[in-house]
Amino acid sequence: MRPAQHAPRLITDDLNFEGLQAALTVQQQAFSKRDPDTLLQFGPRTIRLGDYLRAVNTLLALDTTQLAAALNRDFEFFEVFGDQRWGDIFLTSYFEPVISGSSQPTPRFTRALYRKPPDLLALDLAKFMPQQEFSRKFRARLAGSALLPYYSREEIDSRGALNGRGLEICWVDPIDAFFLQVQGSGVVSIDGKQDLKLNFADKNGHEYQAIGKFVKEKIAPRQVDLPSLEAYLRSLSPAEAQRIMNLNPSYVFFEPGVSNARTASGLPATAGRTIATDHRLFPKGALGLLEFDKPVLEAGSDRQLGTQRVSRLVLDQDTGGAITGPGRVDLFWGRGEEAKRYAGIIKGRGRLYYLVPKV
Repeated sequence: MRPAQHAPRLITDDLNFEGLQAALTVQQQAFSKRDPDTLLQFGPRTIRLGDYLRAVNTLLALDTTQLAAALNRDFEFFEVFGDQRWGDIFLTSYFEPVISGSSQPTPRFTRALYRKPPDLLALDLAKFMPQQEFSRKFRARLAGSALLPYYSREEIDSRGALNGRGLEICWVDPIDAFFLQVQGSGVVSIDGKQDLKLNFADKNGHEYQAIGKFVKEKIAPRQVDLPSLEAYLRSLSPAEAQRIMNLNPSYVFFEPGVSNARTASGLPATAGRTIATDHRLFPKGALGLLEFDKPVLEAGSDRQLGTQRVSRLVLDQDTGGAITGPGRVDLFWGRGEEAKRYAGIIKGRGRLYYLVPKV
């Protein structure tokens, strides 16, 4: 990260700052619980968390008509080094699904969603090998005196590794279950009578694999997105669809929770404002400006007519299993089918700036 060489002259926001105050309030509360002397790193620049919090408090005291001028006047722009050039990032989007399910297995709802198993162990290899750096969390299980990787998706979904252990929360369609895990949280309408909010609880520790790369012969790489993947899986037999889904061994466990979507750290996610990045590289909680091509959809359909270049203020509040490296950003679009329409097709280049208070 470095000071931006060509920073925007004037901040604009395609949402007219709607939802920004809510996201800033969430971050204010999170920062208030941490040591104010914690240092946030922005390339060559460090800033005390307490100083960043003071700047957030100042922004919260302003109305939306004053925000753009205050940000341009009181903040510096820093740009990330993406995977192609400075400032450049690859943007995707995620959302909170709302799917149907049942409290019991049915011919339609055959796949269980599981709570975190009590035998899922967190393994901190840094304590065994402090000289090494590890890019992901490890999960394991005990088999006698042996420590083994936790069960994979294939072992859980196809071989029944967790059957009969009382961990089932509800039952849903298998393909819906897969994409719910990709998103990390969601809402299940139980028997059409009760909405059950499911939050991320933990993962099995296997590395996430995007299944799009395994269907290149059926879907051109540039056309791979959520709608095309889901449509392809539903065109297959249940066994073949499951075989492809098993190629992603990563598995997510859930816990019933509060109604708001949650980030990996437990903070409420704000629709259109929360982004996920690699937590090893970027300061969590920082304010950013995201420039990207927003899809323009035909009214009442999913047909994309084109894109519109927009900029938007965002908060770096989340992480994701597939969001690794300096050039990856995932934007939380919101909940339900409308959010799915956009989040499922956003895939392209953008620019990300971090805003650092002038102190």
